Amino acid sequence: MTQQSKFTPGPWRVDRTTGRIVAQSPAYPSDEDRCIAEIGESLAFSQQERVANARLIAQAPKMYELLKLINAYHVRILQDPSDLESALDGYPNASDIYRKARSLKAAIDGEAGDDRNSRAQRQARGAY
Repeated sequence: MTQQSKFTPGPWRVDRTTGRIVAQSPAYPSDEDRCIAEIGESLAFSQQERVANARLIAQAPKMYELLKLINAYHVRILQDPSDLESALDGYPNASDIYRKARSLKAAIDGEAGDDRNSRAQRQARGAY
């Protein structure tokens, strides 16, 4: 049995007009987005850092799902390492998990088009 998470279900996004992190979920009866968090004004953080913090928080549900996927993949490998092919039947392969992780990192870094960049470009800016 899979345990239901206790946090507000995703997807979450940064509302560009308010700077709030809001949930867009079909679990809510209304069309109204629900505020998850608000990045307040502070002299301790620059505007650029506040925006980056908001992007990071907004990706939390996707990070959680990726961690669950990595954990399930790892558990399957440990259950029967002698027959990896059948143990991982129906599970994404390591390359798929890596692509999801890279895409998630790009979203957090504000680089939505990262998947279209060449390997050399990503290496040059330290994205690996």
